[in-house]
Amino acid sequence: MKKTTAILAAICISMCVFAQTNQHMKFMGIPMGVSITTFQQKLVAKGLKYDKDISKHLPAGSRIFKGTFAGYDAEVFTYHDTKNNKVYRAKVVIERTDLEIAEQVYNDILLMLCKKYPDSIHQKNTKELISSLI
Repeated sequence: MKKTTAILAAICISMCVFAQTNQHMKFMGIPMGVSITTFQQKLVAKGLKYDKDISKHLPAGSRIFKGTFAGYDAEVFTYHDTKNNKVYRAKVVIERTDLEIAEQVYNDILLMLCKKYPDSIHQKNTKELISSLI
């Protein structure tokens, strides 16, 4: 479980580092800040499946979707404000039990992000980063 948390945290850190201030954040090409209904429709259109059974056990304002993210089977959690229904956060969990495999997943996603955002600054020492999160 610590390893999964470590890889998730590493991905979140990478996504934060790659955020551009002159542009609204997007998740899978979907702008953050739209209604949960719109966000959900777009995730489903991209092939993710809403898991109603698990979502009903999550705190209010949280939903879970299952599908593929960056070529890996993943769970996508979305968070929205229950007052205005606007999405403010999304996170991806890619389960891996072995640290080396988790590190490879992290490096694959980091490489994809570096190609997408070539002028960004990123953490180069992934072993040190992942070890600090465990």
